[in-house]
Amino acid sequence: AGPVKTQVAANKLLADDLITQKLFRLTLDIKLGSPPSPSHHSDQWASIFQITNETGVGQGPRARNPIIMVMPGAYRLAIRASNNVTSDRGCDPVTLLEHNEWTTVQIELKPNDRITVHFNGVNVCQKRLWGDPWGQALDSMAAFVYLALDEYIADAEVRSVIYEKR
Repeated sequence: AGPVKTQVAANKLLADDLITQKLFRLTLDIKLGSPPSPSHHSDQWASIFQITNETGVGQGPRARNPIIMVMPGAYRLAIRASNNVTSDRGCDPVTLLEHNEWTTVQIELKPNDRITVHFNGVNVCQKRLWGDPWGQALDSMAAFVYLALDEYIADAEVRSVIYEKR
């Protein structure tokens, strides 16, 4: 049997017992049949995957380590991770996902305060996330793992989710 595929559905809880780590590697496969409609919120990204300390869609600040979002009208991802100051630090790879093709996405928070993002083994984004003046990495936290907190991602699939302590 191959990897388990999960059709993305709004607010689908995958796990409620994850303890996150300051440094981690997250690997998962993503396939987008179509990007979210640019008409839903022309300036907002649509969430496809999120590890958070909240139960469900939150209002206001929350820890998300990480969140993967899709740009409206495009096959472009944005990756964010929280620190002790903000939940909006991350990498926005300019490399686009291929339409209706599986892409292995790997996100790693490294000891040098950097995040790296790989698509199919190719580094597509690297950025320093914290340290002076940007704050410090979050300590471990009890977390929930969600697929698609945004109902505008209708025909995406996620499979083979692996979260590893680094």
